[in-house]
Amino acid sequence: MSGLNEENRRRILAGVCLAGLALFLLTNPFTQLMARGARAASVTAIALAGFVTPIQMALMIGSVFGIVQLLRKRADRAGLIGGTLALMGWTAGTRINVVNQLDALLQTGVSGLPGNALEKMFEAAPIVWVSIVPVGLMFPIGLITLGVTLFVAHPVSRWIGALLAVGGVLFPVGRAVGIEWAWSACDLVLGATFALIGWQILTRPELWRGEAAEREEEVVPIFPGHAELQRVP
Repeated sequence: MSGLNEENRRRILAGVCLAGLALFLLTNPFTQLMARGARAASVTAIALAGFVTPIQMALMIGSVFGIVQLLRKRADRAGLIGGTLALMGWTAGTRINVVNQLDALLQTGVSGLPGNALEKMFEAAPIVWVSIVPVGLMFPIGLITLGVTLFVAHPVSRWIGALLAVGGVLFPVGRAVGIEWAWSACDLVLGATFALIGWQILTRPELWRGEAAEREEEVVPIFPGHAELQRVP
């Protein structure tokens, strides 16, 4: 009984993390639009972004754990590789958020510091920029890996895996290339995908336990008395 309770606790936590992350992503295009409408970010708003970042990090860890768990019985190695890449890239993303915070603070006007101070620092030491920004590309690579693996292994509907892969493709198109519609589309697609996966985890405990995969591995005789076997559909 204790083991079952611990299993359910992990399943519920993963499902809640997926739902929470989905909420952040689905509302992000609208909050970004509101932020652009403001003349300048206040120091309080800039600081708030720093407090929100570790919350999002925790939600991402729980979300990736949940997706990897769904793949444990069917594609464990691919799931672990995709999950590792996604978390490594997201960690770089949190560092980029810190850089954005400092840049936003400089734009508000800091006595004795020019507004382009960060730009000048990166120009003086480009290796520092390389150590922060390009590493973030591991995140979309991880998402694409998880999406393709979900599509092939299909512990859930294949189109959910396809959506996750599409979100992974849109991520660098929006963030790195700077195409605005792709940025918003990525958040909406990933938000919907994480919400769907979270719903599957919360409402279908057998997926978490891998029972659906085990049933597909069961075999039965094609005809009574014959040794030939087939998979149960």
